[in-house]
Amino acid sequence: LRLEEALWGVRALLDDDLVHPLSQPLGGPGNLTVTPASSGGHRGRARLRLMINIGMSTSCAYPLSTDDAFRLAKTAGFDGVEVMVTNDKVTQDPAALLALSEKYELPIFAIHAPVLLLTTFVWGRDPGTKLRRAAELSSAVGGSSVVVHPPFRFQAGYAEGFTDLVRTISQDTGIEIAVENMFPWKIAGRNLKAYLPSSDPTTMDVDAMTLDFSHA
Repeated sequence: LRLEEALWGVRALLDDDLVHPLSQPLGGPGNLTVTPASSGGHRGRARLRLMINIGMSTSCAYPLSTDDAFRLAKTAGFDGVEVMVTNDKVTQDPAALLALSEKYELPIFAIHAPVLLLTTFVWGRDPGTKLRRAAELSSAVGGSSVVVHPPFRFQAGYAEGFTDLVRTISQDTGIEIAVENMFPWKIAGRNLKAYLPSSDPTTMDVDAMTLDFSHA
């Protein structure tokens, strides 16, 4: 499959009664256009062209620089970028990120909060502070959302009020907080419950989620 075919336009043939409007596709605003099937097409069916904005995470280029990540995203033909906040100061600086966004003509769709073990000390140790600062950064660079992982099991206090905190910060900042699904942990062949309240955001009282296929 050629890159441009993967990035530009997803086409499908659907029954008329299965065609529904799409308000906000993952990755940013999009649109749904339905046109009649050609005269030689299937009767009672419509041709659906779904066009969404597809962004690349800067984590895809790790450990290269943030500038390299934007450059690669532009070269590959992505529509925008998700910035993973790391120890790289550029990922934490709205002015620096906006300069890269302008340089490569790529909008910043989302910010990924610094919730990885390797970002333990980024923006302090309090996970609630990290999440709020991520939302403020997303707002400052024109993003619409923040991606966050569920709390680790050892973060019991954070986990107890996690869903309320997610909703409060979203309401305070106007930024959508999407909770990401996580992968199972195993030790000696036994499943370990590494996240609280769950590794599966569909079981939580949250308004948005991110589906990471590599974690499924």
